[in-house]
Amino acid sequence: MAADFRVGVYSSGKSSFINHFLGYRLQATGNQAVDDKFTVICFTDEKMCGCCRALPWTPTRASFFRVSRAIDEAAQGEGRRIDAYLQLKTCPSEKLRARF
Repeated sequence: MAADFRVGVYSSGKSSFINHFLGYRLQATGNQAVDDKFTVICFTDEKMCGCCRALPWTPTRASFFRVSRAIDEAAQGEGRRIDAYLQLKTCPSEKLRARF
């Protein structure tokens, strides 16, 4: 399982880079901060990109569970609020297949 991370200050082009790399307009872009969460993007066979609210139990979903446990260890009780920190999006870009 491979993972890539893009971290930077707001409005530094992270979302524009991701959209260009994937060939899909997945992330909102703008001159001001437009997103306040960490985004996990994974492959889907569906034709459209978007937010994924209900996932079957997969390695990707298990990764979210492990993150919530780590958050809870750092700040007791905050692991339940993982949705406040993370969002999962899906995209049919072949560049994502078998990446995460």
